[in-house]
Amino acid sequence: MNPMPEGICSRFTTEEIRNATNNFDRDLLIGDGGFGTAFEGSKEFWTKIEMLLKLRHPHLLSLIGYCNDQRLMVLVYEYVAHGNLRDHLDRGHNSPLPWKQRLEICIGAARGIKYLHAGAEHSIIIHRDIKSTNISLDEKWVPKVSDFGLSRLGPTSLSMSHVTTDVKGAFGYLDPYYFTNNLSVKSDVFSFGVLLFGVIME
Repeated sequence: MNPMPEGICSRFTTEEIRNATNNFDRDLLIGDGGFGTAFEGSKEFWTKIEMLLKLRHPHLLSLIGYCNDQRLMVLVYEYVAHGNLRDHLDRGHNSPLPWKQRLEICIGAARGIKYLHAGAEHSIIIHRDIKSTNISLDEKWVPKVSDFGLSRLGPTSLSMSHVTTDVKGAFGYLDPYYFTNNLSVKSDVFSFGVLLFGVIME
């Protein structure tokens, strides 16, 4: 097993995970996403953990632990009491978000995305799945960009404007240029623009 830095990321047992989730009770499900099924192997699992541990920002959902016990691979994140932004944009929601709060949430999410693209402690990271369901809201309604299951490293030199990769993400949020298999930070910016349009129109 790969060692993780103490004090940053905790290792949980299968029993602890089952107890915390009432044996994976779906009534306690907050959400799922790009990480939601399984990893092909432990190498990818540890690679994702190592990347996530480098992402520390007030507007990114923080990894606090993991479980790699008896073939069960689980990532444990900080708790988000208010679910995701999409939950509070539905027209049938009892308490629609006021405009000032929507603006604050969008500004916070933008700061999180900017950190991914220009953070000083890691390479450029392109999220690839910016959408309203991937903006989590904590108990103080602070927005947290979440679900890094599709994220990947961006260009590694100034001479590169994009990376070549398969098209993945939510249709409707995808940058048209990305359909040529060319991915850049502009793809996240386009997706964020679609998110903003939804926040205004709902």
